[in-house]
Amino acid sequence: MKLRFILLTALLLPGAESLRAQSNGLDFLNIGPNTRSLSLGEAVTAFPMGGSSIYTNPANLALDTTSTLTADYTLWIADLYNSHIAVNLKQNNNQSLAFGLLNSRSDNFEARSVPGPSEGSFSVHYLSLSGGYAKAFNNISIGAAAHFIREEYFVNHASGYSFNVGVSSYWMNGRLRAGASLLSVGKMNKLNNQATDLPSNIRAGIVARLFRFLPPKNPTLPVWVTLYGDYISFLEHQPGAAANHFFNVGISFEVAELIEVRGGYKTGQTDRPLAMGIGLKTQALSFNYSLIPFETGFGTAHSIGIEYYF
Repeated sequence: MKLRFILLTALLLPGAESLRAQSNGLDFLNIGPNTRSLSLGEAVTAFPMGGSSIYTNPANLALDTTSTLTADYTLWIADLYNSHIAVNLKQNNNQSLAFGLLNSRSDNFEARSVPGPSEGSFSVHYLSLSGGYAKAFNNISIGAAAHFIREEYFVNHASGYSFNVGVSSYWMNGRLRAGASLLSVGKMNKLNNQATDLPSNIRAGIVARLFRFLPPKNPTLPVWVTLYGDYISFLEHQPGAAANHFFNVGISFEVAELIEVRGGYKTGQTDRPLAMGIGLKTQALSFNYSLIPFETGFGTAHSIGIEYYF
C-alpha cells in the first residue's frame, strides 16, 4: 500500500517529481485517452481519432468521415485506472460537435492522522468533462474544445477549466496530414493551499501513409505502412525533466484494411519510451488493444478500446 501511494503521488500529485518527467500537475491530461493513440506513442496530433480528438487536436473532429462513439479503459500502474468515452457527431460534411468524459482514479488508500489503526480509506480522483466543435474548409480544419476539470485527494478537492485549440489539414487524398494544437490552457482553483498547474503545451505533427506492399506468399493481403510524428513543447518547465520538449513517433502496418499492428516510441526522459498494440476493424466497429511497459520495473500498462462508426 505504501509503495502504491508513493508511485501514485509521483505520477499525479501537484508539486511532486514525476516518474515520467514529461508531466506536471494534472498528468492524466497528458496520457493518451485513446487506446489507439497509446499504441502509437501518442503521436496523433495530425490524426483524426473520433471524439478523442477533443484532447489532442480538436480540429481533427471535422476530418472524420463518419460519426463515432469511442470507449476506452486503461489499467495504469499503481492500481490507477483511466476510463474514457467520447462521441463525435458529424454535422453536414464539414462540421463536427463532440463531447467527452475522461476519468482517472485510484481507490482504497488507508487514511491515518496518527500511528495506529486505519481511520478509513480514501480515493484519488481526476475528472474532465469536455465539449468541442470543429469546421473544415476544403482540406483545412480548425477546432476548439473546453474542459471542466475536477480533482479530489483525501478531503481536498478543487475544480477548474482549460481550453484546447488546433488546426489540421490533409493532402494527396489523405495520404499526408499535418496538424498543430495548443492544449490545456486554463486555470485551477486551489487544492488545499496551492493550485495545481495545468500541463499547457504546444504540439505539431504529421502523418504520412508511406507505401503499400504485397507479401510475396500472399499478394491478396496488401499492407499499408504509415508513419506518425509529433513534436511537443511544454510552456513551463516540467519537474524532473531534462528538457522541456521532445518527440513522439509511431508506425502502423495495416493488413487488408482489417488488421493493424502498431508501435510507438517517446524520446526524452521517460520511463515508458516504447508502446505497441493491435487493432481489428470491421465496417461498423474497431477493437483495439495497447501495451505500455515501464522500464523501471513498476509494471506494464494495458488499454482496451472500442470504436463504433455510424
